[in-house]
Amino acid sequence: INDEGNSPAVLREAGIEEADFFVAVTDSDEINLISCGLVAAEFSRPVTIARVRNLDYSASRMLENPLFGINHVVNPEIETARVILRSIERGAKSNILLFDQGDLQLCDVVIPEDSPFVGKPVRLMRAETDSNFLIALLNRNDEYMIPSGDTVVFAGDQLHLLGSEAELDRILEINGRYKAPIHRIAIVGGGKVSRYIADQLYQPTDEGSGMLRKILSRFVPKKRSRVIHFIEQDYDKCKLLNERYPDAHVTNADTVSYTHLRAHETVLDLVCRLLLEK
Repeated sequence: INDEGNSPAVLREAGIEEADFFVAVTDSDEINLISCGLVAAEFSRPVTIARVRNLDYSASRMLENPLFGINHVVNPEIETARVILRSIERGAKSNILLFDQGDLQLCDVVIPEDSPFVGKPVRLMRAETDSNFLIALLNRNDEYMIPSGDTVVFAGDQLHLLGSEAELDRILEINGRYKAPIHRIAIVGGGKVSRYIADQLYQPTDEGSGMLRKILSRFVPKKRSRVIHFIEQDYDKCKLLNERYPDAHVTNADTVSYTHLRAHETVLDLVCRLLLEK
């Protein structure tokens, strides 16, 4: 339907009265908020979800008021930063999905050829490791299946595991995925997501980031001492990064352009060289 999404008449035409969810993801935070408010006021059935990029809106308690009719608020940049921070805090050993309640986690592991689980049914994995976990999904040759206890594990299988952090750490280590503390971090680009991540890893000098740290601190552990190296092609952004994070290294370079690369050097080689030079 080519029309305004914040019009009750248009929403009725779209069948909103029978919808289970209403998702507002326009480029305007205000339109998303108003649309969700209209839906909540006019229609009782849909669960409302609004994409809100403004940190003042995202952190405000006004969104917790049922008057606005918003069940869930999603800030894409913060969600991206959360995923990256989780990976850093857990040694970047696997993709990690946390649950709001309890200590359960969902992670994935690809079974190597030398894994002790190769050629064995799923039921023996728990018995031999004395671990309490669940294989929620198995990906074999890009085909997904829900395994049973008799499903045999092969090298190259990707297992999606559900369990506590300690149990999953044990399984990952058995398969050669060890947690390693990460102290030196290269961040290519100085945009919003990069600054969100650095705000949690570093203590910025400006006062405007306090709200952001409050938001992110709900989802990640206490920060440890780390060295951050920004690589940004925009000189003005480099100056801002240098002022905001005086303890970080900032390099004005474009990792995408091959004009900065030496012979037979890849973009990753360039990033490593810039880090080593510091």
